[in-house]
Amino acid sequence: MRLVGIESNNCIEWLLVNLVCCMYGMTSVPLYDSLSQENHNYIINHSGITVLFCSAIVCNSFLKIGKFGKVKTVVLFG
Repeated sequence: MRLVGIESNNCIEWLLVNLVCCMYGMTSVPLYDSLSQENHNYIINHSGITVLFCSAIVCNSFLKIGKFGKVKTVVLFG
């Protein structure tokens, strides 16, 4: 099973990534902007996601955190 993280505001790209995950049998893990930094870090480190789809604005904050868990690939959209 492949776990894919999606972190963005509501947009068409979020929906498309989620639909592709469903089509290919992947599990999407939504990361909401309303989460605290502590909860955000917990989800990334304990969910096992290896790919993270995110908007450019969110990516900047993700890179500042410095805790990437098992994330190996970050895909930007928007």
